[in-house]
Amino acid sequence: MPHARDDDDYDIDFYTVGPVPPDVVESQAQTPSVREQLEFLVRFEQGVTPVLPHMDVSSSQGYYRSAHALARIARQMSRQLWRPATESDGIPLEVLMNLMTSLNEWKDEHLQRVGVPSNFAAEWDFVSAVSACASDATYHIMWIVIFNAVDDFGIREHNDVARTSSSPTEFPGYQTIETIKKKISDDALHGALRIAGLAGVLTTNGYLRLDSAVMHVSIIQAGTLLARLGRPEVENCIKGLNQYSYAYEECAEQAADIARQYNQAVSGESELGYMASVLSRPGPIAEPMTITDPSMAIHFNPTTLAGGYRGR
Repeated sequence: MPHARDDDDYDIDFYTVGPVPPDVVESQAQTPSVREQLEFLVRFEQGVTPVLPHMDVSSSQGYYRSAHALARIARQMSRQLWRPATESDGIPLEVLMNLMTSLNEWKDEHLQRVGVPSNFAAEWDFVSAVSACASDATYHIMWIVIFNAVDDFGIREHNDVARTSSSPTEFPGYQTIETIKKKISDDALHGALRIAGLAGVLTTNGYLRLDSAVMHVSIIQAGTLLARLGRPEVENCIKGLNQYSYAYEECAEQAADIARQYNQAVSGESELGYMASVLSRPGPIAEPMTITDPSMAIHFNPTTLAGGYRGR
């Protein structure tokens, strides 16, 4: 009997690739799918013996736990940020803070295990590199999504005062709201730079020619934000999308659109909404944050990654 799910739970499909044991091939009996086994394991502590002995439980369970937990947060964001009341009134401060807390908790519990490690000494092939980059980018894109929502709709408590007061910056909670917006802005920019860095590494090794678009949306969202802010690091996203265009023709148009937005931003034509109060005006005078900044460092094994596809 399936376990009950609350409104924020999310039913996800999870696929793994691995050898099929001979006894499973020869047997006509139905065995639980990998997903069913992981759903069972996720409700118990680590160390439970897997149904299939060949499964790497710690790895598979870790990825399933992280994907399921992040899907729940995405579900909450979808239900709370894109609704008629939010569009008309703004995002309630409590909702925003709860989402931020959930993302920070996910980061503390999962990112180090399923994302790109800060110093990876073991061999890393195409599948390992793309999988870790995709998990890493999926977390960071959440901050970009929140940034865009706040920029579009604002925060309800501030919007309420702005509608009725001639001095919307002088109410008691103004500084608290601005601090929260600044935190979102910083994390969204960090996330966009992180994704741009990952895209740069994968592009350099030719991996996006083979990737089945798992980084596609992340690169578009990160590139769009960096372009709107006039950040030169957007070049990594543009190059990544152009490499994607070998398999997905529309990516070339998306890269050109991001380049156009960047040119508008550095010319002073880009406009921001509610987040403008915590951001410097886009333009060439903005101080760049290079991808090689120590806080953004990504260390890949150059020997193994050099084996990436380098065809036309």
